[in-house]
Amino acid sequence: MSLQRRQNIESSHVQEAQNKLPYLQAVIKEALRVHPATGLPMQRVVSPEGTAIAGQFIPGGASVGINAWVAHRNHSVFGNDAEEWRPERWLEFEKQGRGGEVERYMLAFGMGSRTCIGKNMSLLEMSKMVPQVLSNFDFVLEDECRDDLKCLNRWFVKQQFFRARVMARQARV
Repeated sequence: MSLQRRQNIESSHVQEAQNKLPYLQAVIKEALRVHPATGLPMQRVVSPEGTAIAGQFIPGGASVGINAWVAHRNHSVFGNDAEEWRPERWLEFEKQGRGGEVERYMLAFGMGSRTCIGKNMSLLEMSKMVPQVLSNFDFVLEDECRDDLKCLNRWFVKQQFFRARVMARQARV
């Protein structure tokens, strides 16, 4: 099976899962927006003829990049509340017909020819796993995690000292 065909099949499975639970998809997108896994710029080399970025000429051969943590807090794209956790913004974007436009600014999996090859698989896994886990377990944050999450950035951004109790839910009759 060709790689392109495999990617098309993965994309169709992701699309199917996304259509079933729109609020879950909004939560996943918001989580990826607010806390992207990579914390360093995804650099590219400017083509030999140079280019203009944000009104500034950048000479050919220069290295440029943007940090997803910065891009995902762009008020002109995500709204004046871009620093806040608000999954509903994604449902609003869809209602306004802006969903696809806004997703072009999401860098959680990279962009363009260097998009993470596991993007569709990851989205599918989250779409399938999160509802299963949440329907079978309860989570309670430990007190020291409630106010201030600390993160460590070494290419991948990881929460430090994140503690939660996980308890199996009682069987429902």
